[in-house]
Amino acid sequence: MIKKLHIFITVFITTIVMNAQNTIEVDCQELFLSGTNLAWNQFSGDVGFSTNPDLAYFDTFFSDVKAAGGNSVRWWFHTDAAFTPQIETSGNVTGLHHSLTNAEIIGQVEDILDTAWDNGIHVNISLFSFDMLKDPTYKTWSNLDFDGNLAFLQSPANVQSYIDNGLTEMVTALKDHPALLSWEIFNEPEGMSTEFGWTNADDDGDGIFGAEIPMSDIQMVVNKVAGAIHDADPDALVTNGSWAFRANTDVGSNYNYYTDARLIAEGGASNGTLDYYQVHYYDWQNSSISPFAHPASYWELDKPVMVGEFHGDEAFDIFGDHSAYDWLYDNGYFGAWGWQYTESDLWADVEPQIEYMQTQNPTVVNLDPNACLSAEFSADDTSVCITDTVTFTASSSSTDITTWSWDFGDSQTATTAGPHEITYSSPGTYTVSLTTSDGVNGDTVTKTDYITVVGETVASISITSDSSCETSVTFEGSITPDIPGITYRWRINNGAPTSTTSTFTPTSINDGDSVHFEVSNGSLGECHNFTLVSEAIVLDCGSLSVDDYLFDTVSIFPNPATDRIEIKGLQEEAVFKVYSILGKKLLEQKLTNDYIDISSLKSGIYFVKLITENGQTTKKLVKK
Repeated sequence: MIKKLHIFITVFITTIVMNAQNTIEVDCQELFLSGTNLAWNQFSGDVGFSTNPDLAYFDTFFSDVKAAGGNSVRWWFHTDAAFTPQIETSGNVTGLHHSLTNAEIIGQVEDILDTAWDNGIHVNISLFSFDMLKDPTYKTWSNLDFDGNLAFLQSPANVQSYIDNGLTEMVTALKDHPALLSWEIFNEPEGMSTEFGWTNADDDGDGIFGAEIPMSDIQMVVNKVAGAIHDADPDALVTNGSWAFRANTDVGSNYNYYTDARLIAEGGASNGTLDYYQVHYYDWQNSSISPFAHPASYWELDKPVMVGEFHGDEAFDIFGDHSAYDWLYDNGYFGAWGWQYTESDLWADVEPQIEYMQTQNPTVVNLDPNACLSAEFSADDTSVCITDTVTFTASSSSTDITTWSWDFGDSQTATTAGPHEITYSSPGTYTVSLTTSDGVNGDTVTKTDYITVVGETVASISITSDSSCETSVTFEGSITPDIPGITYRWRINNGAPTSTTSTFTPTSINDGDSVHFEVSNGSLGECHNFTLVSEAIVLDCGSLSVDDYLFDTVSIFPNPATDRIEIKGLQEEAVFKVYSILGKKLLEQKLTNDYIDISSLKSGIYFVKLITENGQTTKKLVKK
């Protein structure tokens, strides 16, 4: 499963104009996380209470969230550690359960994730909660070991025993599950802190109290567990459910306990940091710390942030309608999970807000199961010279794609992801396509006339048919391919340049004079970086004395050609000479048939000169 966080402001498509991130990339798709909480079906015992979770209940839950237009949920797992993991009184963790094997517990979690994915829902798994240190006698059904929990939370060695004897195995087993969105270390850990907490109370009046620990211990646990998750799965997203912005921002008199530096300072794991922030809101909070009173950019955070808990009715009171999720999205938060599904009256307040968000913003809420199969691609340059290399890169690197099929438009193909470096041997335009598939579904992207290949520029010179040594001689220059607006510099016998147009009629010229023209690089474009000089032509008044109409009907066919060319319209014996574009003579012989064998020539542009007793003519030839 591909999970990434990056800046992508959908409201302003072309540029990033806000210091906030209102989508998360999940499986190659930009999503606003829209859904709800399932804190529990059975408190802390959805997994581990029995040999099988209540999958029918979970199926109904996920189905209802999907029907409302949601795409994700927040589900509590260990919670107060009454059933998972197995924490001894010393705080040491021996495994994920007191009687079931780690594999069996992981299998139960996987069953829940399977059920979620059957309904197209992503799951954030919240591991522990402040409930670990609440009054241990208040919940008579619980197997909670209060002393063990307290010792666990205050000892790096005990936290490491959880990592070694359960967490790493679980993360490794589940890391590629398509439904797994992220791991959350704590739900509202501030509730069991000496700085902010409420767990040091006698909830049932029996004289037994809960406990509280310093925030530094909580930071240590967050750091070490987050680092272990990232060790097992470097692509995993890790978060923490903070009870309010009072503990998750440095704006105002608040303090962000969860910055990278502050977590590392307490736990020592360099990768034990959060990938995104999650805060909660309830109406005890005044506007100074309410996410519904400020855009996400207001908090000056170094990571994206979403709202992981709030009452739907309280949000309704703020906005007067069901637009709370939509407001969060428009103001730079990348998700919202209202509280909660288990209590029907609360779900009744949250459900219409999920529906409203889906109606207003379906493209960032609805899942596309084939998003990672995208065959989109790009080229590092789409207009190149004939000798240049074009590098094609597929946009998706998803492991979901099992087959790649490239067609570069000139009979060159490829069957791997690439990048691919392609050199085109002939000028022209080329259509490129890519097809990707996972063996069942696929996607094809075709880009018509995507690549333009510019051939090598060739300069040629001729004498116009109306020229005569007795009157005047006009020379005509041409550039192939045509380049508008170029400036010609004509020279006679390498003298000073004259004239600036494509035709040149010298005021004085003698039989035997050599004439050529040149064009500088300023006019030739990117495929030339030097001065192009035409092949010199020597004035031959003898040939001009003959009527040039003798050559008007002479032509080469076919052109372009492959193996041979036919000379049409020639009415007398001739000698042919074939020159390269650089003026090198490659072939010369008497024309004994109506055709010339050019099979020995490489693909490119050539000039064929036909010489008779009465004159000569030069024709351009393209060899395929």
